[in-house]
Amino acid sequence: NFAVNRHVILEGEAFFEVKKDSANPFLVVTEGLETSVLGTAFTVSAYEDKLQVVAVKEGKVKVSPVSEVKTNDSNFLTANEQVTYKDGIGLGNKQRINPDKKFAWIDGKIIFDQTPINEVFSVLSDWYGLESVELNDKNMNCLVTGSYTRMTLEDIMESIKYATGIAYEINGKLLKVKKGNC
Repeated sequence: NFAVNRHVILEGEAFFEVKKDSANPFLVVTEGLETSVLGTAFTVSAYEDKLQVVAVKEGKVKVSPVSEVKTNDSNFLTANEQVTYKDGIGLGNKQRINPDKKFAWIDGKIIFDQTPINEVFSVLSDWYGLESVELNDKNMNCLVTGSYTRMTLEDIMESIKYATGIAYEINGKLLKVKKGNC
């Protein structure tokens, strides 16, 4: 009964809009982290072997390491704030975020703003479910700026190719990239 037991276990990334119910808090539990809310809009990103991120669009959430839920090692986040978590390191510092960029994915947008190309490929890998990204030159120093709304991976790669001169090949869930003009 979700009306009483408002508890979600998450691996991956999700956006939640939670109706206020002070008698039944909404909990999102990831590997090592618990996010507790009464009513708000927020995202949780919890991919295996990556930094976990909780970001708030509106309202307020409490973020605590699972092992320390009963202690005071928690962060309260409000609109346009985020915190990171890594197992073995704990909670990072609270940070201000640009909500237009952070929550763009909810509307099918990917936004890069002077983003290093290796990070671009990491985002595209997560977004399109790629199994592997092979880079011919792991030291590419291109920066990518662009906004892509509901575009195919091929269309985004063509845009990046045009801007950077890279060469690429998509074979199923494998992306191979060769150095361009950067």
